[in-house]
Amino acid sequence: MPYHASVSVAKSGVDGLVKTLGSELAPKVRINAIAPTITNTDLASKILRNEKVIENMIERHPLKKSFRRMK
Repeated sequence: MPYHASVSVAKSGVDGLVKTLGSELAPKVRINAIAPTITNTDLASKILRNEKVIENMIERHPLKKSFRRMK
């Protein structure tokens, strides 16, 4: 998938930070993170260039749905 490396690196960084903070601050503080999937925005238009690409991404996503920007 094009442009996926930057997304993967960013999510991995957040995941690592959350795990590290969780171990440093335990047991008094709990740390959680949300790692959303791609959201259908202008920025994502390079990846979501046509309906077939969007359908393929939805099919691979565990929730089987696309996410749209809130207005």
